[in-house]
Amino acid sequence: MNWWIERARPEIVNLPAYKPAVWNNALVRLNANENPFKPQGDPTQRGLNHYPEPYPSQVESMLAALYGVPELVVTRGADEAIDILIRAYVRAAIDEVLICPPTFAMYHYATAVQGGITREVPLTERSCDVAGVVNALTDHTKLIFLCSPNNPTGIRIPWSDIQAILTAAQGRALVVVDEAYVDFADDPPLTHHLSAYPGLVLLRTLSKSYSLAGARCGAVLAHPSILAVLKRVLPPYSMSIGSIEAISAALTLEGVRVAHERLGIIKAERERVRQALHDSPWIHSIGPSETNFLWVHAVDAERLCERAAQAGLLIRSFAHLPQTPQRVRISIGSVDQNNLLIEALRHG
Repeated sequence: MNWWIERARPEIVNLPAYKPAVWNNALVRLNANENPFKPQGDPTQRGLNHYPEPYPSQVESMLAALYGVPELVVTRGADEAIDILIRAYVRAAIDEVLICPPTFAMYHYATAVQGGITREVPLTERSCDVAGVVNALTDHTKLIFLCSPNNPTGIRIPWSDIQAILTAAQGRALVVVDEAYVDFADDPPLTHHLSAYPGLVLLRTLSKSYSLAGARCGAVLAHPSILAVLKRVLPPYSMSIGSIEAISAALTLEGVRVAHERLGIIKAERERVRQALHDSPWIHSIGPSETNFLWVHAVDAERLCERAAQAGLLIRSFAHLPQTPQRVRISIGSVDQNNLLIEALRHG
């Protein structure tokens, strides 16, 4: 058995896969106790009275082609990807997950729900603290989460730093790089490194760059044996028929073309808004970003959020966290929405 499987929870590795009712879309399903009548107002082609496919094979194939991998695991957003990784690898009150705050709160939350132990090594100004991460590794470390580009700071961790952590964690812990925002970054994703580093796991999502936050579609890209373990904790029928149909439509050639076109618009707007707010009396500074948001050091975070709300806009304060005093995250909206923000913050 490979080390990246030996480090998983043995009860999960040995758990027989759940066997749902036989799926054959060409036959009438009288084997799944479904209602034969579509509900009122059902907009789907397949019909919400039917269970979806246990594991959405069409979405799997389309995402594998999109990301350039032979296989992957489809999840309900990156949140579920994080959850099943932790459930598959972390034993309650024994195993540890290492994170680099300020970062996506779901890593800590999902670890706490599982009863695992979270260790923290704070980010540096421009990357993660590689030496700190390496020194924090213990025999109980199972997962290291690195968000790159990072939410909420907007910075990307250099591949050389990730590579150093992968080398140090070899045989001990999986390095999970959350690439939810990678389509907004300057450099390509890390997919081509998967074959050389079996302890590397990548997370992707359609929520940001493909406008599908409401459809809840994420993916885990990893060594096939890791994917097999994750499928043991992934419940069947988890992706709705409505989501499957919406995702399939969005990932056509035309859908992908439109998404890429909009990515360019959002990246251009990100820089326009950043420049426009450079001299705002409400803001000390705005950090560089490779995401679809800006990380702002406010003069007064609470008053800045109130000012935006008066203009009909919600922005998110992180001032309550000890690592991020007076910091605010501002998502990039449409041109009209961004113009409202700029006008609201132009004067004191």
